Amino acid sequence: MSRSLYVGTTMERLSRPPSTAGESSFDPASDVRGTRPTYIVNVTINPGLAADPPSQAVDPDAAPVLTLLLPSSGGAATTEVPLRFVVRGSGYFVAAPAQPLPSWARALSAGSQVRWRVGDCVLSGTAAPAPPASGSVAAVLSELEARHGREQVRRWFGPEAVVFELRASDPEGPDALEAHFDGLAAGYDRLVQANPMDRALRDATVRTLLRVFRRGDHVLEIGCGTGLETLPLARAGIEVVAVDASPAMLDRLREKARGEGLSGSIELRRLQAREIGSLTAVYADQTFQGAFSDFGPPNLEPEWTGIPGILARLIQSQGALVLTVWNRTCLVEMGLYALRLRPRRALARLRSPVPVGLSRFGFPAYARSPGPFLRPFRPYFRLEELTGLPVVVPPYDFFPRVPRPDRVLPLLESADRHVRGLFPLNRLGDHFVAVLRRSRAAPPGPPVREPEIGPNS
Repeated sequence: MSRSLYVGTTMERLSRPPSTAGESSFDPASDVRGTRPTYIVNVTINPGLAADPPSQAVDPDAAPVLTLLLPSSGGAATTEVPLRFVVRGSGYFVAAPAQPLPSWARALSAGSQVRWRVGDCVLSGTAAPAPPASGSVAAVLSELEARHGREQVRRWFGPEAVVFELRASDPEGPDALEAHFDGLAAGYDRLVQANPMDRALRDATVRTLLRVFRRGDHVLEIGCGTGLETLPLARAGIEVVAVDASPAMLDRLREKARGEGLSGSIELRRLQAREIGSLTAVYADQTFQGAFSDFGPPNLEPEWTGIPGILARLIQSQGALVLTVWNRTCLVEMGLYALRLRPRRALARLRSPVPVGLSRFGFPAYARSPGPFLRPFRPYFRLEELTGLPVVVPPYDFFPRVPRPDRVLPLLESADRHVRGLFPLNRLGDHFVAVLRRSRAAPPGPPVREPEIGPNS
């Protein structure tokens, strides 16, 4: 599943949107209570503010706005508050006028846990006012004045400004992956649907799955999310055992399946990809006609080498395995960032893991090359098909920068359909889609001793 890292159901909007990334030649948004500005902090990572670039550095061109994700008064929805920000060390800093203090700033003053989005990354951690004596307030205001002038800053914030520091929790801590995607579940479908380039990825993978699997098949899905691939298969008469690390994602899928009358075709289980060995204690060998894992799971686990043997035990001879994987070499992305003189972002996928802030993921991610990633599958599966997805169309996080997308995207997608299967372009796309077939004479998968897990349905 694609993990497009946006969330929220309602919006506190700017009175006028920023015209270009990093520019703020307009009066900032008013607080929802009145006309005072709620924010204006320059989107710049100033080398003078930190000797070393932060580990979760933000690309100012790709992510010009920090969006606070605050619970609404009823607790059932999320209020999004877009803010400008400064990165200093490992902290994210936003500012507000001290008098009157906006409602979002009052929430941060409490020092509680908070979530925020920067570009495609959703982070969580703590928020607290920056002590004036720490130097952070002066550094942030100095950065503002250098870019916009002292008079403009005074007009925005008045005689006194308050600066807040947002500090992200360790993204590799216990249960971090589960908590991260729990936070995305409520608004996940809406934000996928809002991006035509992301929707095109979904349509392409669903077409592949419906071509490979047939009515009556019993298949395993690793990383089902909210069911954007699960439900189309269930509608086509395919039974799916869908697993995911996020209880909230599973709850959302359960709710949608119940609403469509498909609960009998989908069995839900909560576990991460690395834990699928425990399924061998629940299902007999060769239970499934096939399996698939799209987008996130192959790239969020540091190691997949033990998984092929487990899948070989669970999948029948000649059964299909479909994997959609975030590619290590995306030619279009590298070229676009190189043209914008952003070499760090152009080469980001070559790092392992790719840090938060240098990818669309809100979690450390592992970009994969087809050859090394598929090598451990060779004793059990043969490669039947390898496709780039997409190859000509830019990655979907570039959608806000596509000029006249209603005209440009159909042309690019038409070209993409003609070249995505051609060597070597099929290895140079944003993702690669590998269709593998369980070898008839393949050795059985290795024995797995794992505790039994119970269904989460």
